[in-house]
Amino acid sequence: MSGKDDPKIDEMYTGFKRRAEQINKERVSKLVKTNKSNKLLGLILTSFVGSVYLYSMFAVKQEKFLDEIVDLDDTQQVKT
Repeated sequence: MSGKDDPKIDEMYTGFKRRAEQINKERVSKLVKTNKSNKLLGLILTSFVGSVYLYSMFAVKQEKFLDEIVDLDDTQQVKT
């Protein structure tokens, strides 16, 4: 009697296959959910870093008090 001809063994293999497929579907669904949350977090972090960078560039561009101090030093050196 071979294992391929026995209906009990075929039923057992079919049950194992179904269980393995179910476990694989659950694993894939968790991975898809994790990937979506990782992409969302990456987008949020990238936009935050970009906005901080742009704000700092804009803020530094407006600072002119250091230029005025350097200009005052230059004019004082010319007078002496």
